[in-house]
Amino acid sequence: AWFDCVVVDAPCSGEGMFRKDAEARAEWSEANVMACAARQDAILEAAYALLKPGGRLVYSTCTFAVEENEAAVERLLARFPDLEVGSAHLHPAWQPGLASDEADPVRLTARLWPHRLQGEGHFLALLYKAGNGEAPSQLLQTESKIYTAADKELQAFAAEVLYELPPGPYLRFGNKVFQVMPTTPVLDGLRLLRPGWPLGEVRKGRFIPDHSLALGLRAEQVQRCHNLAASDPDVISYLSGQTLATDLPNGWAIVCVDGFPLGWGKVTRGVLKNHYPKGLRWRR
Repeated sequence: AWFDCVVVDAPCSGEGMFRKDAEARAEWSEANVMACAARQDAILEAAYALLKPGGRLVYSTCTFAVEENEAAVERLLARFPDLEVGSAHLHPAWQPGLASDEADPVRLTARLWPHRLQGEGHFLALLYKAGNGEAPSQLLQTESKIYTAADKELQAFAAEVLYELPPGPYLRFGNKVFQVMPTTPVLDGLRLLRPGWPLGEVRKGRFIPDHSLALGLRAEQVQRCHNLAASDPDVISYLSGQTLATDLPNGWAIVCVDGFPLGWGKVTRGVLKNHYPKGLRWRR
């Protein structure tokens, strides 16, 4: 119960894709529709649990099946009476959800018919959770520990490279170090990519800064900055993964364009070794 908005693009029977997807037509069955509806109920229940009071839940499918659309919303409202349907009519071509009664809240959901717009068949519902928007104050529950002070590797890196250490608390997730919020929610049972701002990782007793740390800093926060003009050909060279010549002293440095950070480099004897992530590098 911590997120302002949860968006569920649910796996469905795919009836809205029949026009262009032969595989969706071949896989369809009444049993599959009911299996999808049951799975969607479980997904929506999990989404509700993540949503904080006052938050929004967006639910969408690419099917025409009532069981997976309006009926799914009705089942959700029956389980959680603190949910209220909001208007999802964001475009004139979107039609009201299927309901016999004009006062039925599912009329506020939206049907996207492929013969009325440029696209396929879809369904969209917007729901609000009652409350004042305050999330419960829950501290992190995980096998890793939260530290109010940075460990020695991060402190040593900050003393050499930064003018000021990003404030804590900090979380060690294996070898990786993150800055987290003091009220980070309960994480048990969640598959996490990042529990906070990735600062870097500890390798063989040394701190290696993360690319995300560079992007979250300003040039004046770093002791060594190799600043380039936007018109400088070295900008493309750096983004392509090449080394650069520099007059900076040895050590970690941030590469900037007109004061805005691009990423890290490490200077050794007048050569800035490129630490721009390989997956982001430009190809000439």
